[in-house]
Amino acid sequence: MNIYKILYVIPFLSLSLIYPMHSNYNGLGLLNAAHNGMIAQIKTALESNTPVNFQDASGETALHKAAAAGKIDTVNFLLQANADATIKNNAGETALHKAVERGNILIIRVLLQFKSILNVQNVEGDTALHKAAYRGDMPIVDLFAKAGARLTLTNKRKRIPYETAIDSRKPSTAQALLNHRDAKKEQAKIFVAKLLTRMFKQHEPHIPAELLKVIAYLAYTEGWDLFGVSSQDPVCCICLEGHQLDAKTSCNHDFHTNCLTEWLNTNSTCPTCRNQIIN
Repeated sequence: MNIYKILYVIPFLSLSLIYPMHSNYNGLGLLNAAHNGMIAQIKTALESNTPVNFQDASGETALHKAAAAGKIDTVNFLLQANADATIKNNAGETALHKAVERGNILIIRVLLQFKSILNVQNVEGDTALHKAAYRGDMPIVDLFAKAGARLTLTNKRKRIPYETAIDSRKPSTAQALLNHRDAKKEQAKIFVAKLLTRMFKQHEPHIPAELLKVIAYLAYTEGWDLFGVSSQDPVCCICLEGHQLDAKTSCNHDFHTNCLTEWLNTNSTCPTCRNQIIN
């Protein structure tokens, strides 16, 4: 063999051995075809032994690209070719996260056959539901809730999907999450845990922090019944206490008058759902 050809080939050979995931030209062609919904080209790439789960430098697969581009026929084709829906990119996101960003409920329905990806959290701790809540995409939020998404998973900002909807000023989505049948019990447990932790800190400051964690855990796992608290009792979400709630907003939420008055000195929205209540 010509010595110059050998010298030319060796660097590329060594690179492909060291970086097999990012050095496949055909793989990048596969991802580009997936993004553009070019099924014939995808089929050609796969027949040329390009791995269907090839990942580019950002960790994305053809399935990520197709979901992000809203190409449902391509998504179906890739899944039939054994594309792995559980693969995460460098941001910790599956194709389901990408489908939510696109707002394509048809692709989301297809991907939800893979139950294990429903509650996957990305590097920021956001699930696909967090993203849908932030967008205020009610049909997708409802679909996730009915599919069994965990409605009280917190991200790295310590926000559950309900709070994410509040943060992005999507009050209708927040209210739907708050009132969802499967959410009420979980959110009640979290409330009890927070309430008891606050109560013990205030009245029993000498209790060790580790014991407070145990109390909060018991409150969460056992819920209202363990402490004789009725989950039907209205609670002021400003002070986290019940009894004599004498103020009701136009969006039908109850508060103490003093709490609500103080809140409205610096805010114009409902503390619970963030609906505008004063001009």
